[in-house]
Amino acid sequence: MKWLGRIQKAVKRGTFTQEDKVFASQWNTCMVSERPNTRHDSWGEPISKTLIVLGKAFNQAVHNDNPEEALELRKKILAR
Repeated sequence: MKWLGRIQKAVKRGTFTQEDKVFASQWNTCMVSERPNTRHDSWGEPISKTLIVLGKAFNQAVHNDNPEEALELRKKILAR
């Protein structure tokens, strides 16, 4: 499932699932990984410092059960 679907479900539930939180905390399954053409270093971390900051903020929004903030950060990540 893509992050938009996870966020939409979290809005309805009022919370993210434990699986969502695990996926948000790993570079290969976080929102940044859904962005087309994201370049990563040898450890799987995005090369772009801006994407690193946005990805960490997205992870925090998911862990704080804040789907509205996660949706806004998703838009910023995809716009980069």
